[in-house]
Amino acid sequence: MKKIDFLKGMKMITNFYNKDFDEEQLNEWYFFFEDINANDFYKAIKKSAKESKFIPTINDLLNQIKSVANEDYMKIVDLMIKDGYFHDPREIEKTYHFIEEGIIPSWLKADMDKYRPRLELETSQRLAIENKSN
Repeated sequence: MKKIDFLKGMKMITNFYNKDFDEEQLNEWYFFFEDINANDFYKAIKKSAKESKFIPTINDLLNQIKSVANEDYMKIVDLMIKDGYFHDPREIEKTYHFIEEGIIPSWLKADMDKYRPRLELETSQRLAIENKSN
């Protein structure tokens, strides 16, 4: 994740929990999140804010990120199934196992990441429809 994306997420934490971070703290936290997808980072922060009134620790956020990423990967597998990506039900079972264990092979992750823009588009369209009906 770019530093600017990280700082945006940390600003969310600052706003949600009325907690300021100094430059040294931000640099230390960034070390743990620099390899994380920015959207997963934002989703994890929002999920943490909904679930706890206490500021999340680095470990709390890393666990939330894993949970959020796994939810997205499960939705991506659904898209892959619809597209006929898998040729055998055992491939689907193995994929779910990889996700649950956090051991997604790089070749599969690359294929799954190709579906991420489609997932984000479908999610934003669904949210737009839900917002119109409210």
